[in-house]
Amino acid sequence: MKKRVHSTSYRLLLLIFLCSLSKVILADDTTTQTWEDLAQAPSGWETTPNPYPTTIEITSAAELAWVAKMVNDDEITGDGSKKGFEDVTITLTTDLDLAAHNWIPIGKIYNQYFPPNYPFKGTFDGGNYTISNMKVDTEYQAGLFGNISDAEITNIKFVNVTVNKTKQSNHDGIEVASGIVGVGTKSKINNSAESKKEQSVANQL
Repeated sequence: MKKRVHSTSYRLLLLIFLCSLSKVILADDTTTQTWEDLAQAPSGWETTPNPYPTTIEITSAAELAWVAKMVNDDEITGDGSKKGFEDVTITLTTDLDLAAHNWIPIGKIYNQYFPPNYPFKGTFDGGNYTISNMKVDTEYQAGLFGNISDAEITNIKFVNVTVNKTKQSNHDGIEVASGIVGVGTKSKINNSAESKKEQSVANQL
């Protein structure tokens, strides 16, 4: 009888332990999720449109994250196999709060001189709306945009921006941590501002 009681107790303890472990795992999954994991294409976008749209309206954080995912995954975004939203105007239509998850910058560059290099190439109009509580924690170029080329960024306001770049870049003369853009070439940034910014760049190569 005692052996049965002990056996049952051990099984119960094991079950409680496994349930506790699963809760910890689920909690970790929640904390490491990024906005890019929740990316959602905006209304009207099709996977194989012909022609591709040249104007896109962004109405949510998930849709803005979709822009990042399309650029960072090097997806086709325009006619003639154009990428990076070249010749496309993207317009923000509402204020966005990005506090819930870590932001993955729009556009990547791993090395200034060698590929892969995935810049945003379009026009982004913030519509004078505010993006608040953006948190960027990355070893690559940091900002709402990580890498832009032949692009135009206008009319964006930022509040409570936190940028943590975990590695220093060896790119000579290039700004690599900013609330708006990490790296930009042949591009324009107009009527855009950030406030209450916290920035950290690690002292390691």
